[in-house]
Amino acid sequence: MLLAVLLSGCAFNPAAEPPQPPLIDLAALLTRVAARAQADGLVGPEPAYRAALLADGMLSVALVVGTDDLGRVQVPATVDQRSCVVPAAVDGRQVRLAGRLVLSRAAFSRALAECELLFVTSHSRYGAGPVFLEDGKAQPYRMQRSPGYEIVMPTDQVSGYAGTVVRRFVDPATRRDYTVFAADSTDLDAQQPLPGCQVLVLSTCSSRRHFADEIAAFRRGLPTVAICTRRPCLMDPQMRVFMRCVYAVLTGEPPAGIAAGLDREYNAVAWQHVRRREPPWRVIDTLYTVCLDTAGDDRMP
Repeated sequence: MLLAVLLSGCAFNPAAEPPQPPLIDLAALLTRVAARAQADGLVGPEPAYRAALLADGMLSVALVVGTDDLGRVQVPATVDQRSCVVPAAVDGRQVRLAGRLVLSRAAFSRALAECELLFVTSHSRYGAGPVFLEDGKAQPYRMQRSPGYEIVMPTDQVSGYAGTVVRRFVDPATRRDYTVFAADSTDLDAQQPLPGCQVLVLSTCSSRRHFADEIAAFRRGLPTVAICTRRPCLMDPQMRVFMRCVYAVLTGEPPAGIAAGLDREYNAVAWQHVRRREPPWRVIDTLYTVCLDTAGDDRMP
């Protein structure tokens, strides 16, 4: 098995803008991806990560949704409506896509241990860890291990986070109050990794800077593709970037091609919001980057 985290490529046509926040219908999203992947087929020779992920005929997919200040969505009311199994066929290979929505810290921990492809669209909470729709900003998945790292939050953005306070200060230039918290990796320290290959896409604010080292240490010795973001980004409520991610895995994009495709998809979404004058959306060149790739045959640490 192989674990990959990524965001990818060409644009999925948007649905008409809904008057209400869109409902995340995971089965519909994955069905749409499966149909397009079947029509397009493999983009080239099958990469090692894809072969590992699909070896058992199943791809377990987690869509991890952050707080609604990044993008307003609706989720199915009952737990049984938040998972699905969708058949797919690419170049004659039959695959089942086992999808789940992840909306809490506890569910994210289970997904890290069980899912082969995780797509996280959330905050980084200034390096504390991603947060989740049901839990809110007070309860990040605590994964900051870097020695000497300080989690520096504007005090008006602490939002109930109960970390260990190191100090407080006022920026003399902006007169803004800040609270500095100690690094905390409580959740990651207790986390069991998926033993096989995994793809992780952290579409969270500046995740390369905050979490690249943490992911590398957590997945040491295990085949992994991790794709992070270089700068703050928002959540696409119609989940087109998520769909691009799953499509890229099914069609065998190499990791760098996945990241480039995610850039194109995100910017296609961002441009629509910019044209409607909806700040803080903006087009961001080279947002996604491969921060870990140990899934090749000769690249295991």
